[in-house]
Amino acid sequence: MNTFTGVWRIVWGDVKRSFFIFWAILIASSLVIIGVSQTVSSGSIYLVTNMPMLVYASVLGSQLFHNTFSYALSLGCSRGNFYKGLVGSLTFIILLLTVTHLIVWKAFDLIPSEAKVFNMWSFLTKEDHLLTFVWYDFIVSFMMLAIFLLLSVVRYRYGTNVLYVLAGLMFVAIFTGVVTEVIIERAVWFLNQPILIQSLWCIGTIFMMTILVWPLVLKSKYRAKNQIQPQ
Repeated sequence: MNTFTGVWRIVWGDVKRSFFIFWAILIASSLVIIGVSQTVSSGSIYLVTNMPMLVYASVLGSQLFHNTFSYALSLGCSRGNFYKGLVGSLTFIILLLTVTHLIVWKAFDLIPSEAKVFNMWSFLTKEDHLLTFVWYDFIVSFMMLAIFLLLSVVRYRYGTNVLYVLAGLMFVAIFTGVVTEVIIERAVWFLNQPILIQSLWCIGTIFMMTILVWPLVLKSKYRAKNQIQPQ
C-alpha cells in the first residue's frame, strides 16, 4: 500500500468521527457560554478555546497508535512505512486542527457578547499577533500529541505497568523539594524566553518524541484482537 495515502486513510478513518464530535461539542458549549454572558455583568466570563484543543490532541495521541497499527499491518503495510505515514498524517491533522481553531476562534470573536474571547498564549508571548497565536496553537498541540503518542506506543509495546512505574516516579519527584524547585525555575525561565527559544524547545521535544517512537514501532507486534477497522 502507498506509504502516505494508505496510512492517511486509516488514520483519518479512525480520527474523523471524534474530530467532528469534538468541534461540535466545543462550538455548542461556547455558544451556550456566549448566551449566558448576556445575562451577567460585563467582563466576568472568559471564553478560552485553546485548552480544549490541547486536551483533544493529547487524547488523540494516546489512542491513535493502538487503534490503527495492527489494522495497517493486516493490509500489508510495513512497520517502517506505517511510522512514516503516521508522522505525516499527524502533522496534517494538527495543521487541520489549528486552521479549524483559527476559524472558530475568530468567528466567536466577531459575535457581540459580554464574554471575552481570550487566547491563552498571551501568557507566553508579548507579541499580540494573530500569526503568533496560530503558531503556538500548532506547535504546542503537536508537542502534546507527540508526548502522548510516545506513551501510547510504550503502553502497546511493554504494557500498562511501565506507565504506572513512570507515573509513580513522577509523583515522587514532584514531592521532592529539590526537583519541584528545579521544575518551577525551568518553567519560569521558559515563560520569560522569546518566541524563538520557546519554539525551539517545543520543536526539539517533538523531534525527540517522534525519534523515540521509531524503534518501538519497529519492535511492536501485530495483534489480531486489536485489528479494528476505522469507521
